[in-house]
Amino acid sequence: MSFRLDLKIISTLLFMVFLISCSTEDPGILPQVEDPGTQPPPPSSSTLSLPANNEDCEGGQGVSSSTATVSFSWSAATNATSYDLTVTNTATNAVSNKNNVTGTSATLDLQRGQTYNWKVTSKNKSSSTADSPTWSFTLASIPGVSSLSLPENDKACEVGEVNGNVAAVSFSWGAAENTDLYDIVLTNNTSGTSTTYSDIEGTETSLELERAQAYTWKVVAKNCANSSSSDEWQFYLAGEAEQNAAPFAATAVSPTPGATVSPTDGKVTVQWEATDPDEDALTYTLIVSTSETFEEGDATTIFADLSEASQEVEVSEGIYYWKVVAADESISVTSDVFSFRVE
Repeated sequence: MSFRLDLKIISTLLFMVFLISCSTEDPGILPQVEDPGTQPPPPSSSTLSLPANNEDCEGGQGVSSSTATVSFSWSAATNATSYDLTVTNTATNAVSNKNNVTGTSATLDLQRGQTYNWKVTSKNKSSSTADSPTWSFTLASIPGVSSLSLPENDKACEVGEVNGNVAAVSFSWGAAENTDLYDIVLTNNTSGTSTTYSDIEGTETSLELERAQAYTWKVVAKNCANSSSSDEWQFYLAGEAEQNAAPFAATAVSPTPGATVSPTDGKVTVQWEATDPDEDALTYTLIVSTSETFEEGDATTIFADLSEASQEVEVSEGIYYWKVVAADESISVTSDVFSFRVE
């Protein structure tokens, strides 16, 4: 009886050893569990690129006369997964941010005419961050628009100081805000040739021009990053014993260049303006086309011998191009090409 009981105990022990030896887990090895306190190494700081440090005339991309979009860029930082861009207006201490940027560039819309400090903060999942050095730049204002003074607009007979076939003509204009230098853009209306007289420091100058010619001029106010153009004025520079002066080139009145118009009963009234230095009566030829090159054929319509500076034109949907030839008794001048869209 005792021997049978010992066998039963031995059998039970052997069965338990068998179960332990067949277990999928080794009781001597603990399972590997990731340490929740482990963090990635801290990021390094970035090197800034643009806008350049101490840039005193950052142009930006034009949004409006008072606001510009500024592009920022920097180098990738070691161990960084994202960046915070911080831009501070040094006058007002107003802060503009762009956070969690995953690349190495960003843009911000900022007020023109202000100086800014900026930096980039490198980040990852660790509790550590790294700031770049702080750089500074000034966002340039758009120059103002000059008001023209001399030669007067539509002046029939500008003389100037004569020297043979040329004359020295005095030009003057009003000072524009936020301006460093000025350009005069002068166009000979007869030949269509334009010449730019660049980087004039003051608000007046004298130019030697060919006599017996009609001219158009404007002033471009500039600073280190932007420019603004004045209105265009025109004048006629008298020649020796001149019997007849060429008309001024016609300018568009309606539709305004580039406008989108809705026709009335399938028609649009095209209107222009032209004058003559001698106050001669003018006649006009209006050329209208759906071809920018004014190809002959159905695309182009010519209205000749017009005494009035307007004409009704039948139109359909699309873009139209037009120009005017203004003529007195002996001289004709062709205008620029204008366009409008019909919807």
